Parts: sequence; C-alpha cells; structure tokens
Amino acid sequence: MKISRIIVITLLVFTGLNALIAGFLFMYDPSGDMMGLNTDYIGQSPFSNYFWPGLVLFMFNGLLNLFVAYWSIKKGRYYAMAVIIQGIVLMGWILVQVIMVHEINTLHTVMFSIGSILFLLGVWINKQITSLLR
Repeated sequence: MKISRIIVITLLVFTGLNALIAGFLFMYDPSGDMMGLNTDYIGQSPFSNYFWPGLVLFMFNGLLNLFVAYWSIKKGRYYAMAVIIQGIVLMGWILVQVIMVHEINTLHTVMFSIGSILFLLGVWINKQITSLLR
C-alpha cells in the first residue's frame, strides 16, 4: 500500500502544480496567448475567453489536488475516498473539455489516464484500509 500511496501523492502533486500554473496563466491572460492558444480553440464552447475555465482548472484540479495530496501524506481520515473523487473530477474535466473543443489530443489522453489511475488506486487503497479495520 505504501508504493500505491507514493504514486497517488506524486500524481496529485504533478497534476495539481500543472493545473495551478495553467489555471493562473489562463486567468492572467484570458486570450490564451501565454499558453500558445487562441480563443478559436474554445469557439464552440460557452466561453469567449479562458478566464472561467482557468479559474475552474486552478481550483478543482490545482488546489484540490494539492489538498488531497497533503491529506494523503498525513493519512487523513477517508483520504482514499478523496483520491477516488479527484480521479473522477480529473476524468470529468477532460471529458467536458473534449466535448467542448471537439478534439482529443495527447494531453487529454495523458490526463484522463492519470485520472483513471488515481481512481483505481484510490479504490484499491480504500479496500486495503477497510480490510485492515476489520
């Protein structure tokens, strides 16, 4: 279980830091220029610029991932459930993004895979914790 927890914490920190940086840059420059994008990329979405998607990215995939990583380090109560939820949040974020931009790229695939791994490891860790408590 220790190796699984280390993998989970690493993925949460990696994803969280990347989301904080990207989310901040999207809020700072809603045109997307600083990230090498333009608003045409989200032209079929309900957004006219990247501010609101950046804010959601910053909060839910940035701050929350780092909080769950911290909680996992501390082995806080129900941390495995929080990991499962973060996996679902990340997969949901990517699914909504793909639907809005009508494209699947490598980053989408990588991040959806990380979300899946978080979900599956969270389920596994939760089962291990539950069996230890019996």
